[in-house]
Amino acid sequence: MNVKPLGSGFKEQWQHRNDGSRGVKGSDIHSMKAWKVTRGRGPHRPVRIAVIDTGMQIDHPDLEEGIIGGGYFTSDDCGTNFNFVRYQPGMTGFPDNSHGTFCMGMAGARMNNDIGVCGSAPESEMIAIACNKVGDITTLARAITYAADPRCEDSEASLDDGADIIACSLGPGSKENWELPSILDQAITFAATKGRKGLGIPIFWAIDNNYRPIEDDKLCSHEYVIAVGKSNYYDQSDGSAFGDKLEFLAPGANVYSTRSKGRYGSGSGTSYAASLAAGVGALVLARHPDWTRQEVLDRLRGSCDRVGGVRYRAGRHHDYGYGRINAAKAVEIS
Repeated sequence: MNVKPLGSGFKEQWQHRNDGSRGVKGSDIHSMKAWKVTRGRGPHRPVRIAVIDTGMQIDHPDLEEGIIGGGYFTSDDCGTNFNFVRYQPGMTGFPDNSHGTFCMGMAGARMNNDIGVCGSAPESEMIAIACNKVGDITTLARAITYAADPRCEDSEASLDDGADIIACSLGPGSKENWELPSILDQAITFAATKGRKGLGIPIFWAIDNNYRPIEDDKLCSHEYVIAVGKSNYYDQSDGSAFGDKLEFLAPGANVYSTRSKGRYGSGSGTSYAASLAAGVGALVLARHPDWTRQEVLDRLRGSCDRVGGVRYRAGRHHDYGYGRINAAKAVEIS
């Protein structure tokens, strides 16, 4: 399978292929080899990745072609009631935030368009879901539930329009405790156990960018959340949160992706690592569409590279989880 053309910005994306000109050779997720097997299109249709953020540029030239659904929540004058507005191609007024645009590019920026960059699953389909008010837990819960079953917010949608993968990095505001309200717990549990017609949706969530115990974050400690940290081009942990709930790392320091206003640029954060990892999850589902959420997670865990020069106990390390994700190994024939 030919993997070119890759786009003018691909050479900046060390997260896909690091030849050693930056940091350590091979500290990437080995996308080039994975793309020879799959780029996110399954035997029946492309895998769908729901990216939940405060906003994103839905008409970005490297993303627009891949967005097939979604919507945003808008509040009344009092800011108490949030209504859902369905995504329509060419629509105006969709909330735009460069953070969400960057995340979408990490997961699903297009490949064969001779421009820009590539996501880890460049032939997947994307569902853009904007939660304008990050601190509103009810809205975030509704967004997750919508990703699993769009009929909950959109009377014109069907269950078949739901997501296969969810990528999110939102949570309570900076002044709030990272507790887990029951409504958010219920939404995560619903998506992870009832989504994909009972197979369950893998939910990738960005952990804290600071070196602190994940156990302090009740959201990322949820049993059905796949907690992702960030690595750098030296193939080391880049100082994000640690603990037993950490699943694995993905490149997220000085990575290159899409930005709003049709631009591109570098950025650092676990948000980007989680989105990149979500794309790898989509590659696995493209190969194995009938796998459960747990089977996808087991494959991702088992195919990680044990990096960092540290000792892994029972396959894990408190700063690295199961290691740095490897897309090529994840899509190998089992």
